[in-house]
Amino acid sequence: MARLRQALVDCELIDMGFVGPRFTWSNRFTKERLDRACQNVQWRELYPFSRCITLPLSRFDHCPLLIEMYPEPAILIRTPKLFRFEEMWLQHTDCMKVVQQGWMLPTIGEPMMQVGRKIKQTGQLLLRWHSGVFQQRQTEMKLIQGKLDDLMKQSFEPGYFEVQKALQFRLNELLSANEMYWRQRSRVQWLKDGDHNMAFFHRRASNRRCRNRVKGLLNDEGQWTVDQGEVNELIIQYYEAIFRAGGSDPAAA
Repeated sequence: MARLRQALVDCELIDMGFVGPRFTWSNRFTKERLDRACQNVQWRELYPFSRCITLPLSRFDHCPLLIEMYPEPAILIRTPKLFRFEEMWLQHTDCMKVVQQGWMLPTIGEPMMQVGRKIKQTGQLLLRWHSGVFQQRQTEMKLIQGKLDDLMKQSFEPGYFEVQKALQFRLNELLSANEMYWRQRSRVQWLKDGDHNMAFFHRRASNRRCRNRVKGLLNDEGQWTVDQGEVNELIIQYYEAIFRAGGSDPAAA
């Protein structure tokens, strides 16, 4: 550990902290946070609102870490969902029947207009079929991941290990069944980042400034918010609640 700490100092790397479960690995006897994300001063100045998220367990016995890179607070904009043909549909025996059903629906108009309408009708049928058949797998996966997430947040208990292993086994089955689904959506991104020597005291001061900055808070509904106005309101509500004067019992005095 002394060599690891010295390596972090020599490379001028700083722990990013984390959002989510504290522990990233467990066995029958203990739980630990063995996985961490590090950054240097220049990278943090470019992406001051970045964060490291601990994801639920999946195929391996370590929780994966997701680094979200934000130069400024993220603004989520919902866009209309476009139709995408899923490669995994071809493995289901009912896929051909759904396509034939959509293509046989009656249409009117010019020949090419009818072709366009048939394609649209078939796509709508496929999406409804997908929601009824394949979406159940996604829902089950989210439920299992939520349970694994809750288990990793709790302190070590010997009885939880077998439950955790059973959930991981079922999650691995679902991931294997959806292998094509994930491969179709996979993207490979490469990040090239240079490193320059910085003064030690500058790094320590920058580290403190980063830790003291409130990048976001969870509201009462458990939703993460980075809007500065909402963050300020949550802070005010919190301190108003803990410093509110309560009633006193004269008899107890």
